[in-house]
Amino acid sequence: MTKLEKKGWICLDIDGTITADILTIPEPVLDYLKELHHCGWQIVFVTGRTFSLAHAPLAELDIPYFLVPQNGASSFSMPSKKMLTKNYVSIEVFYELEKLIQGIQHDFVFFGGFDQGEEVFYRPERLMEKTKEYFENKLTSLAGSWKTFDSLAELPFKEVPYGKIYGERESLYKILQVLKKVSSVKVHLVEDSVNPSFSILQIMKGDVDKGRAVLDIMGQESLPSPIISAGNDNNDESLLQIADVKIAMSGSPACLLDQATLVAPPVEEMGILSALELAVKLVEGKQ
Repeated sequence: MTKLEKKGWICLDIDGTITADILTIPEPVLDYLKELHHCGWQIVFVTGRTFSLAHAPLAELDIPYFLVPQNGASSFSMPSKKMLTKNYVSIEVFYELEKLIQGIQHDFVFFGGFDQGEEVFYRPERLMEKTKEYFENKLTSLAGSWKTFDSLAELPFKEVPYGKIYGERESLYKILQVLKKVSSVKVHLVEDSVNPSFSILQIMKGDVDKGRAVLDIMGQESLPSPIISAGNDNNDESLLQIADVKIAMSGSPACLLDQATLVAPPVEEMGILSALELAVKLVEGKQ
């Protein structure tokens, strides 16, 4: 298929948008995405997950696509796994942030990128017991190789895709108000797709977001086509902002619902299917 035959871009969040499960995507959803690809649509998955955790449920998707993990800190052409863009936040920034959250029983967890072996570093002694147990009993089996550290100076890399803080939403919201004042970073408060009792603060470089990552890919591909985007949480706001047709999943925060062209039925009902079908009709009707 030549570039001139392509119809546009479909950019999809994963958790809460195309699946409610951490390790699988419903077969009807995967089948429909294949169909859209063969009709000329370029598919992009844009997620807060690490590369490997995002790729795992997509392993059976036997079409070319783009994968944007860790909220846009990097992007890849699939299935070759070729890195297209990279925009990590310096560890130096976290020296400043560390002072701001000192003494509150929350701490940063650093997730390395695909090019860094996806190692994860955390300090158990600085975490609330509930959070520490969660890491040791659940998260360590899902994401990367988990290692402990004592100080930022011990970390083996100088930059990371993002740092995270895990905890209850109310306490994290207070931290969010503090970190938002630091201009060198961008911070999102999102739901934890693995454990609903936890929320996550995701801390990236200040100019990193999902929407910008997609536009960077489009620039490299020289295909400024119509965009359909879908998401369900705060970190998807920029993804919808760049789209011609904006899909917010049922139950999304106001920052998505207020700009949505379409509100999809819940992810548990595979609501993305009917929403994408309508979105494609809206775009094709204007071409």
